[in-house]
Amino acid sequence: MRSKLFLSYSRADSKWRERFCRQLHALVMPDDLWVDLQSIEGGQDWESRIDEALAEARCALVLVTPAYLDLDSYSRRELGRLAQEQQRGLVLLPVLVADCPWQSVPALAKVQFLRWQGGTRRVPADLGEREELKPLDEAGRNLDRAVVELCEQVKKTLGVVAQTTPQQMDELAADVRRVLGGQVNLDEPIHSGEFSVLYRARLGGEP
Repeated sequence: MRSKLFLSYSRADSKWRERFCRQLHALVMPDDLWVDLQSIEGGQDWESRIDEALAEARCALVLVTPAYLDLDSYSRRELGRLAQEQQRGLVLLPVLVADCPWQSVPALAKVQFLRWQGGTRRVPADLGEREELKPLDEAGRNLDRAVVELCEQVKKTLGVVAQTTPQQMDELAADVRRVLGGQVNLDEPIHSGEFSVLYRARLGGEP
């Protein structure tokens, strides 16, 4: 089941990683948040661990900056892998952290960015003005509040798994099996939604 949150960022933006992690640790169960620096142990093959994490991720929070989009950076290659996982159910949640040409990147140009209150600005255009995203680094005194708003949106999109402990998930499955009695054999969970968990099951031996 895709249940985890994958944090994608450039190593050059570690201060932004830490700022988001501080808030996410208060909103998402530790086992459901995957951050390479914290989730890859010494001696492990980091590329295979990233592949495993992407296969388990329900959402990917993407911190978009010039360093993230640098064509020579690993993060730019990682974005290509995230785009591939979209075809398998991964939800991309990009945040514009600093001004950069994200519109020229197909994997981002087709995705709705997360927005915070006051996170747009008016800029000159051919026929007057147009509205565009304001980067997070221009939030000023509202920066901490903006990061909290964004993390709360991530939690909502991540769904019920972000609000349920592993013990509660086990208890839920046990309760469902008890209510169903011997009529339905409940197997493993295969999908989670905002308010639900979907299980594979069999009725009379049929899936």
